Amino acid sequence: MPRRTVVVVVLLVFTGLLPLVAAPAGAAQGTPDNPNSKDTHCLAEFDLTFSPGISMSPTSGTGTSHGETGTNHCDGPINGRPVTGSGTRGEDVRYGVRDSGTCSGGEGDVTFSFTMPTAGGVEHVASTFVAKYGPLQGGGVYGGTFTGERMYGKFTVTPIEGDCITKPITKVRVHCDEWVMDLK
Repeated sequence: MPRRTVVVVVLLVFTGLLPLVAAPAGAAQGTPDNPNSKDTHCLAEFDLTFSPGISMSPTSGTGTSHGETGTNHCDGPINGRPVTGSGTRGEDVRYGVRDSGTCSGGEGDVTFSFTMPTAGGVEHVASTFVAKYGPLQGGGVYGGTFTGERMYGKFTVTPIEGDCITKPITKVRVHCDEWVMDLK
């Protein structure tokens, strides 16, 4: 493993931003701030491709995971139904809409969807949220928070293509630590 990767992983583990293992299915619901809530904790991972790319120059553009190409693991019910396995997750992003997005930070409007197998059949959730991001310390890793009608949480982003110094970032790996609100 390259030294830079080791440093990034160690940093994320010690700051608690890298979800290492999903809780077992059927685990207790609730959030850290409200253990009695009906919100379900999920961990998601997927890649996003940006066009034209995020750089140090203010810009706007789009990002996509090209459908539900990522993974989603939830430790409680979705739409009131117990989860029976891993699901899929995807996003489409518009960045630089509220402000000019740069590698120093910005906001994005996100449309997300995920599909989960449950005891009552397949459940599909789709909605929107606003994400705010900024740089984390060390390793070229970015992070932020998001909130919307059906989901809220935090995320980290690791560049896969581009570095913001010599080329715009055009592809990233996203790790989400999120809470899905049960509206039923």
